[in-house]
Amino acid sequence: MISGYRSDKELSFQSNALTLGSSDTTSSVQLQQATQRDMEKMKRQYEGNSNKALQLLLSKCCEVDLEVSKARVRSAQKAAM
Repeated sequence: MISGYRSDKELSFQSNALTLGSSDTTSSVQLQQATQRDMEKMKRQYEGNSNKALQLLLSKCCEVDLEVSKARVRSAQKAAM
């Protein structure tokens, strides 16, 4: 997933660099460094939050409410009449 995103962005970057005829290597290096920092930040956020998100999803999937809502009871009573 991350590698696919990275390859797409790398391809886009290379395409833009060729289109613009960028010969300024300093800007290119700075852009690559900024991109690398952003990717590392996203990776850390993913690693830090993925377990929390998984636990939240699992808790919601396994949560069973045994109480029947009043609206459902009224609906069933109306249907029975």
